[in-house]
Parts: sequence; structure tokens; C-alpha cells
Amino acid sequence: AESAVTQVLREIPRAQTRSKMEVFRSALVKLGRGDEGIDTGVRTVLGGTLRQLVAARSPGWHRVVSSDGDLWDGQGEANAQLLALRDEGARPRAGESVLEWAARRKAVLVACYKASRGRICVSARDSCIASWPPLAVEALPNRSALKDRQKLSGG
Repeated sequence: AESAVTQVLREIPRAQTRSKMEVFRSALVKLGRGDEGIDTGVRTVLGGTLRQLVAARSPGWHRVVSSDGDLWDGQGEANAQLLALRDEGARPRAGESVLEWAARRKAVLVACYKASRGRICVSARDSCIASWPPLAVEALPNRSALKDRQKLSGG
């Protein structure tokens, strides 16, 4: 399981994030198990492996967020993760609005992880993104990427 999760982390593109469940699903595919392999026991094993890789700061660790876009627990991890994500352009810079960030990223679509927003995705030019929480947004290059992410997240 560790090698599959390690490989998935390394394959997350720069300036993008994946939810823990997306990482788990991708790891199970690499292990030849598919979606039917996700149960509590498997999530526990994969989650433990993922936590170890985060603690070791394995390549790509900072690109994994919770299902609602939250950063890793623990002040040290969360701060380091936010700095790394901002450095890559995966999250708005301090003081930068979501609209400014989307324009800088040349994003076509912007999605919001927060369930209170309905995990929606709209045009990067839609003014509604101005009110979205900057730490829980995701820039997407096109609708194909959106469909791939929906499939991977089970939604």
C-alpha cells in the first residue's frame, strides 16, 4: 500500500490538490482493487500510510487535502502545507482574492471544496467566487479535468 500511495502523491500535478479519498481511490486502482475495495479497514490502512508520508514530507504530501479542502492537522503541517501550496499557485497568496488568483492562474474553472457551497464548479470569471474561502478552492483547466475529478472523488 505504501508504494501505491507514494506513487499517487508523486503523480499529483504541481499547483493541484487531491482529497484524501481521491488519493485512496487512485492507490486502490494501482493495487488492482478498484472502488469496491474501499471499506473502513482499507481507509484505515491507507490513511495511516498517508499520515506517515506526510510526517516524512514525502514528495507531493502537501497536495493532499481533506474532503472539504482543509489542510493537514497540526500547526506545523498546516503552515508548511499552505506555504507550499501558495508557492505552487494552488491557493491564493496572502491577501489575494479568489478572483485575482484565478486570473493569475489563467484558470478556466474554479471549484470549491466546502460542502456548504455544494462542491460547485463555475467559470473562473463568475463573480460568485469572490465570496469563496481562499483555502478551499481548486483551479481546473477544462471540463474534462472536472469530469475526471468527479469520477475519482465518487461524485
